[in-house]
Amino acid sequence: TMDLPERTLSNKISSRLGLTRITFPGYKHTDLIEIISSRLANVPGNIVDPDAIQSAIRKVAAFSGDARRALDICRRAVEIAEQECEANISKNDIDDAESLPPTPSKSAIRRNKSQNGNSKSLVKIESPQKKPPAQKAIPRVTIATIKQAIQEATSTPLQQSLRCLPLAGKLFLAALLARVRRT
Repeated sequence: TMDLPERTLSNKISSRLGLTRITFPGYKHTDLIEIISSRLANVPGNIVDPDAIQSAIRKVAAFSGDARRALDICRRAVEIAEQECEANISKNDIDDAESLPPTPSKSAIRRNKSQNGNSKSLVKIESPQKKPPAQKAIPRVTIATIKQAIQEATSTPLQQSLRCLPLAGKLFLAALLARVRRT
């Protein structure tokens, strides 16, 4: 944290030590590009769009120049892309299961036996062939994913919960705030 000495050291000790603040300038976008690119070189596959990286880096460089924030935004964007990819895969699996023909019931087997007249003959019913497993979809980090990650990183949990309130809750809070300001 930025104020760790003030919080942990007593006034006597801090005055004896003569605390001197050293401020470091933030990274420029060229420095951040180099840092993020070196980290993404270790990631297998090409999952991050270069334009998305540029967008994230320029926003962070303009705001704070903090490399940790840029890395956090990129990490969160990759997590969002993976979640969306997994959701699409599970949705496709459900759609595939619904499109398969229903399994024949025992009554259909009995009906076929009675039509043949021979109760000893069995009707061979083949199960539908399974589709070959689809290739695993690779998650992609796009500018939209980066924007979502930046929005999550810059908004507080209180702001997120206020946005999700129903209209009645928002009206109640607005009325309460107006009442408090009047008094």
